[in-house]
Amino acid sequence: MERNLLHEAEQKLIEAQTRAPRLPYRRLWEVELVKAWGEEQAGSFMTGVEKNYKQLYANRQVYEHQSLNHHLVNYILPALALYSCLRTQGYDKEGALEVVARLFSSAMSSTRHRLAFLGRFRVIYSLIRLFTPRFMRANFPVEGFSVEWQEISSQSTAFNIYACFYLDVFNKYDAPELTGVFCELDDYVYSDVSPHFRWMRTQTLGKGGAFCDFRFINTHS
Repeated sequence: MERNLLHEAEQKLIEAQTRAPRLPYRRLWEVELVKAWGEEQAGSFMTGVEKNYKQLYANRQVYEHQSLNHHLVNYILPALALYSCLRTQGYDKEGALEVVARLFSSAMSSTRHRLAFLGRFRVIYSLIRLFTPRFMRANFPVEGFSVEWQEISSQSTAFNIYACFYLDVFNKYDAPELTGVFCELDDYVYSDVSPHFRWMRTQTLGKGGAFCDFRFINTHS
């Protein structure tokens, strides 16, 4: 009886892994790793990362709010899969985090480039002021994030985050150190992309702060 139940559980896991989406950024990450490791080693490693990702996906918690599922499937689980495989390969925490940060930065480079293009125009701050509150409501819901607005004005668009879905989930997987990678991605995307606004931050939850502060300052105010 127990053997049959175990077999059924294994079959369900295999089926769930089969239905799992492809690992986000796999092709991009493999291209980046080929430069350092060579094609054979990079390909073998990424096959392992994808297998790990599918297992994480099969056993994931499904959330009612679809934005939380989006964060989980497209960012959190890929980071966990990548980090776990690097640690298995013998990387220490610092070294593994460095590789994860580098690969996610490469994945976000197109976002930074698009923002830099828009940042050439003075209207960029007005767009940030208008769309950031809408973006936060849609993509960072109260079910996973505690957001407190500080200012929305012609001078500054500012808010603090006191609870973070990323930190909560990474804590559940005993990898809270991965949260800092995503804090650094904000800095990578927003820093020095425009003469018309300035990105400021003093602390983040992922780096041990009391909260995360987000500040977009209009340089013409």
